[in-house]
Amino acid sequence: MDVEFFKIYEKFGLTEEEYNKLRYGFLPQFVLHTDENSSSALYFDGDDGVSLFENPSEVFDDLGFSIKLIDCDYCDMSMTDMLEIAHTLDDEKWREWVNKPVKFKGNRR
Repeated sequence: MDVEFFKIYEKFGLTEEEYNKLRYGFLPQFVLHTDENSSSALYFDGDDGVSLFENPSEVFDDLGFSIKLIDCDYCDMSMTDMLEIAHTLDDEKWREWVNKPVKFKGNRR
């Protein structure tokens, strides 16, 4: 297991037992952690898949998030859950972003 993610459940206020119940409980759900500089969500697909979502992201700053798999090879997610996590990570900035036209720079298709 990656040292960075060792006992990541503690950051989210979970015990190891609670973490394992979420990880293997066959019910997709997520828990949140916020501080003054960032927001994160620990998502469980309920079938051994766990993903860490962190905002801001290195590339997209406050308008994006980074996704990392936690000690697994896959993590399935519904579109509804993905949108809810994105919205929850930064409600105010997300609302500003979705209500403005986006102007892309560079060679986007």
